[in-house]
Amino acid sequence: MAPSECPHEATLNAFPPSTAYDSTVTVAVGPEKKKYQVHRGLLIHHGTYFKHALHGDWIEAQDQVITLSEDSTEVFDAIYSWLYTRRLYDSATDSSVETKVSLNFLTLCQIYVFGHVRGIPAVCNAAVDCIIAKAINENVVPTNCIRYVYENTLPGSNLRKLMVEFVIIGLQPETLYNVRDKLCEDFLIDLVVSVSNLRPKCKGPLHGYRALQSINRCSFHTHGDPQSDQGGQSPHNGTG
Repeated sequence: MAPSECPHEATLNAFPPSTAYDSTVTVAVGPEKKKYQVHRGLLIHHGTYFKHALHGDWIEAQDQVITLSEDSTEVFDAIYSWLYTRRLYDSATDSSVETKVSLNFLTLCQIYVFGHVRGIPAVCNAAVDCIIAKAINENVVPTNCIRYVYENTLPGSNLRKLMVEFVIIGLQPETLYNVRDKLCEDFLIDLVVSVSNLRPKCKGPLHGYRALQSINRCSFHTHGDPQSDQGGQSPHNGTG
C-alpha cells in the first residue's frame, strides 16, 4: 500500500532562500555542550523559538550562542541533518536497507517533542513519518514510548493520538495486559474515548438512552459458578 500524502508537506519542507545561508551561530547541546555551527538564517526561518532567541533582547542575540543543555546530542544530530537535508538521519548507502529507519522509537519521539517546543512543525511531521515507517517495517507497536509521550506532550497532541492509533490497530486487545506497566492513566482515557468513537452508529449517536436500550443483558449474566463470571466455561457469546 502506498503511503498517504500530506497536502501541506511541500510547503512545510520547502528550503529557505539562499539568503538564509548567511553567518553562522553556535548551538551548544547537552550537558557536555557539544558545539554545532548552524546558519543563523536557517534557524530563524524554521523555528519560532530560534527566531525569538536570535532577535531582540535575548542574550543569545547578543552572543550568537544558543545553549540547549537539556537536549541530547543524538536528537540535535537529527535536527541538524534535517535542517540541511530534510532527513532526520543519513541515507543508507545500501539501497536494500533504504526503507529502514536507523533511529530508535524513543529518539524519534524526543525529536517530535523538540520540534514542538521549538516551533518547527515540519520536524514533528518528519518524526511522525519515521515512527510510522519504523513500526511498519519492524512490525512493532512502540508501547515503550507511551509514558514518555504523555509526560512530554499536552492533551490533544498528534503524537499522543498516534500512540493511541497504534494500540487500537496494532495490538490484540488481550495484549494490553502484557504491556499495562507501560501505559498511563491519560493514555487509557484517550484509548477509551477513541474506541468509543469507532463504535458503529445506529440511527444516531450510540450514547445515552438509545445506547442503553441496545445493551444485551445476557452478555453480562453469570451462567454457571456464581464465584466466577465465566462459571468455568468458555466466554459467553451473549445469546442466552
